[in-house]
Amino acid sequence: VFGVDSANAAVGYGIDGFKVHTADVTNRGLLERLGASGRPILVSVGGSTWVETAEALTTLRDAGAETLVLMPGFQGYPTALEHSFLRRIQALRAKFQLPVGYASHADGGSDEAGWLPVLAAAAGADVIEVHVTVDREARGPDYQSSFDPAPLASVVQRLRAFTPALGPATLDLSDAERHYRAVHKKFVVATGPLHPGDVVTADHIGLKRTGEPPTGQALDVHGVLGRRLTREVATHAALVPADLRARVVATDRKSTRLNSSHVALSRMPSS
Repeated sequence: VFGVDSANAAVGYGIDGFKVHTADVTNRGLLERLGASGRPILVSVGGSTWVETAEALTTLRDAGAETLVLMPGFQGYPTALEHSFLRRIQALRAKFQLPVGYASHADGGSDEAGWLPVLAAAAGADVIEVHVTVDREARGPDYQSSFDPAPLASVVQRLRAFTPALGPATLDLSDAERHYRAVHKKFVVATGPLHPGDVVTADHIGLKRTGEPPTGQALDVHGVLGRRLTREVATHAALVPADLRARVVATDRKSTRLNSSHVALSRMPSS
């Protein structure tokens, strides 16, 4: 909507949410009305400075808006690919800590336009906006960046097909990765039977895949060498931290340099 009157009319129609055009990012009266509506709001920020965007978000929030999504992208009639700025998606998310979408305005008749929304999703877009017209040949409003119905269907199919490939934004291992790790990762294993009290040398261990991989963080070869064993370790079995006697040292309070594998115990004053 482009003014308070059209916003009031839209609320009366029971719409689910609003889109703020980038031309109205500084339209305080409209922003206050939209924020008070309680509806989700998509805020176009193509061509707006980050200061204007920040002030608009403050106005919307002060008026009561809770669900806000930033939408970079601008209409270049059509917008050239080099002006698509997909990396700005992550820059806006980092700056404002909000969901960020992408409004594509590439040439609706080009092959590139059919892939740009997929690339935007891969770049982190939470919402995708594209234009559609019943007939590009009619040269109606914004036809330059609009899809005909058939290409639009292809874009939607691609998004639905490739979105699962994005996966979660986390560094935690998935079940599939844990299975891969168990089958393929090399671990520090005993090359022969080891006994309690043995001091581990290079001849005692090797890096191999094992049928029974340990859980947790894998031991490093250099962190194992010179350590004394606490229990029996069978041939080809992976070593785990519990197999190795911990290194414990005592130090006074002036000591500042310790080996990373040591546990420091400060000398406490006597009572």
